[in-house]
Amino acid sequence: MKAYLATTVKNKCLNHLKRRTCEQMIYRELKSDALDKANIRALETTQMDFRIFNSEVTKICRERLSGMGPLTMKIFTDRMNGKSYKEIAETYGITQRTVTYEISKALAVLKDALKDYLPALLLILCMSRQ
Repeated sequence: MKAYLATTVKNKCLNHLKRRTCEQMIYRELKSDALDKANIRALETTQMDFRIFNSEVTKICRERLSGMGPLTMKIFTDRMNGKSYKEIAETYGITQRTVTYEISKALAVLKDALKDYLPALLLILCMSRQ
């Protein structure tokens, strides 16, 4: 009788431990799924923030570019559209050195206007790559 009771208690304990291990695995999986869902929501929010951020930066760039001279604005726009310095110089009948000067002038103005946005841009870019 003693051996029977000892075997029964031992088997009950082993069953309890197996069940407990199984419950812990299920809990970890559920926790992992919840964390994945939270990360997805955070990424979606970050993408939305990036769209808002992008529209603000675009607005500032347009405002600053419109405040520059018409030639500077046209040269900078052409360069952003992929034209080479040589093509831009030929289009407007100016030297490549003038094109370089006008673009550097525009970049200096934009750099000054967007200096407060650089840390946020870096943060968003880092978060979007993870």
